[in-house]
Amino acid sequence: MEMPPLPAPTLPPQAEAFLRSWLTDPTTRQTAKEQLLQLVNIDTTPKPSPQACARAEKEAFNAIEQFLTTHSPSVVSRRVPIRPDIADHPDFTLPYYTGQTTGPRDNIVRRTYRERGNLLARWPNPNLPVLALNAHIDTVAPHVGGRVEGDQVHGRGSVDDKGPCVVMMLTAWLLDTLAERFGIRPACELLLEFVIDEETGGNGSLSVALDKTHASADAILVLECTQLRFHPANRGAVWYFARLDATDTPGHPPADRDHLLEAMAFAVGSLSQCGDGIKSESNHPLFPHRPVQTCHGIIGPHGQHPSRVNDYVPLLLKGTGGLGDGIRLLVDQAVAEYCSRYGDKTRPGTGDATLKAHTAWTDIAPESARLEVFGLTGHMGSVDRLDGAITKAAAIVRKLVTARREQGPAWAGLTVTLQNRGPLRTLTLEGGQGFLPTHELDEVCRRMRAAVEEGVRGYTIREGLPQGAITCQTTFDKLHNAAFARPADGPAMRAMLHAGRQTGIYADQPIRGWGASCDARIFAREFPNAEIVTFGPGHLSQAHANDEHVNVNELLLAAVTLARVALAFGAHR
Repeated sequence: MEMPPLPAPTLPPQAEAFLRSWLTDPTTRQTAKEQLLQLVNIDTTPKPSPQACARAEKEAFNAIEQFLTTHSPSVVSRRVPIRPDIADHPDFTLPYYTGQTTGPRDNIVRRTYRERGNLLARWPNPNLPVLALNAHIDTVAPHVGGRVEGDQVHGRGSVDDKGPCVVMMLTAWLLDTLAERFGIRPACELLLEFVIDEETGGNGSLSVALDKTHASADAILVLECTQLRFHPANRGAVWYFARLDATDTPGHPPADRDHLLEAMAFAVGSLSQCGDGIKSESNHPLFPHRPVQTCHGIIGPHGQHPSRVNDYVPLLLKGTGGLGDGIRLLVDQAVAEYCSRYGDKTRPGTGDATLKAHTAWTDIAPESARLEVFGLTGHMGSVDRLDGAITKAAAIVRKLVTARREQGPAWAGLTVTLQNRGPLRTLTLEGGQGFLPTHELDEVCRRMRAAVEEGVRGYTIREGLPQGAITCQTTFDKLHNAAFARPADGPAMRAMLHAGRQTGIYADQPIRGWGASCDARIFAREFPNAEIVTFGPGHLSQAHANDEHVNVNELLLAAVTLARVALAFGAHR
C-alpha cells in the first residue's frame, strides 16, 4: 500500500546529530539496561492475593515514577484506581487468578482491585491532538529474575511487556532533553499509560479506556513485541476452559475414570481440526500470512498459562505387560505422524530452539510404564515454531486407543491416563484460539464448544460407553479478544512510517496486521474513530519463553522512533 507523503518537522542539524548519538551513548545504554533490569526483577506475575499484586505493582510504579521525575520533569503522573464499572463491560475478564469469581461482578472488582490501579503520565500540551502510548507491567508466570549479558537483558517481562514500558520512559526522557537543549516540543499532547492485568484479560486497559481521560484521544499506540514493525490491526484470541467429568452409570463402575484422558485426547484433536478450519477460511488483506493459531496450554496440573505452549505431559500407561515392543513402535509412529504435520523440532533450524527428545520411557511396574512427552514452550503466537506437548501427547493417546480396538484381546487392558497422585474424577484443559477480523468472537466460541463435544462424543461411541458416562463443559470466561483492523493510511500511521524511515527501522515493507492479540482491541472497540497501532521492540517468539530476552538496541530505536512520531503527529493532521 502506497502512503501519501507526510512531511515531518525539519529538525536542526544539531538535534539530528543528537538523536543519532543518543542511540550509541554509553550512559543512555547503561541507563536503559539498569531500568529494565530493575523492572524485570519485580515479580508482577498474577497472584492469588490481591494485596500481594498491589505491593508488586506499587514497587514497579514507584520505579517508573522515580525515573520520570529524574529524567522527564515535564511529565505529570498520577495513580488511577481501577473503575468499578468495568464489571459491566463486554471486555471485562473475571480475575480468575485470585479466585475472586463468585458473587456480583462489581463486588468482585472492588475486592480484587482495592488499592490497585494504573499509572498515567501526561506531557501537557493543551489544545493539541492527543497521542497515547500504552504498555503493561504484569507478566505471565513463572517469575524469572533478570540478568544482563552484553546488549541483551534477560528475564520475565524483558520483551512482554516491561521492555516496552522502558521504551515509553526513554521516549519521555528524550523529548524532555530535546525541549531543554533545542527548544523542540512535541506537536501533540502525550499520554503514557502503564497498566496492569493485560496478561489476564486486559482489565487495566479497560479501566483506562472507560476513563474520560481518553475522550479526545486521536491515536493510541499499544507497545508490544512487534520487532519494531507497525501494525494497524490485530488478530483476535479467545481462551477456552474445557472440563470433562466421569459419571457413574449403571454397569460402568468408577474405573471408567481412566477414560478421561483418552476422551480429552480426542477433544484436543477435534479442537485442532476446528482451528485448521478457521484458518483455512481466514482471508484478510492485512493478514495474508494467516496468523491463526491453536494453542493448548494446560492439562490437569501440567502447564502454566492458556496462551503459553505446554512443554511437558507425563502419561501413565497401564496394562502394558505382554505388549512388548509393539507399544513403543506405535508411540514412535504417532510422533512421526505428529512431526509430519507440525515439524520435527529435534532437528536444528526447524523451530526457535532445538528439542532434545520427543519422549522418554520409564518402566515403573510389570504392568505399567510412564511416558514423558516433551515440547518447546513460548507464546501461542509463535506456536508454529514451538512444539506443543499436549498436542503431541494427544496424538499418541489417539494412536494407542485406535490400536487397542484393532489389536484384539491382548491389548484390551491398555489404558492411558495422566501421571497423577490419584484417580482422575475431573480433567480440565485450557488453551487459546487465534482468529482474524474475518470471524466474530461468538462464532469462534460456538465452534470450539461444538468441537469439544464432538471429540468426546466420538470417543464414547468408539469405546461403547453409555451416553452421559463423560460430560463436558467448555467456557470462555478468561481472555476474549475480538480481532480488529483499522485503515493503514491515517495520520498516526503515516507519522510512524516516516519516523521509521528516519530511524532506519522501516524500508517500505508491506503493512500487515499483528499475528497476536493485546489490549489494542479494547481501544479499538471504545474509540471507533481513533487510530490504533501496535508497535514495539522484541520478537513475539521471546514472549513467555523460558529465556525471554531483548536487545537494548531495539529499546533505543523504538524510543527514538516514538519521539519522532510525537514531534510530527498533529503538525499535519
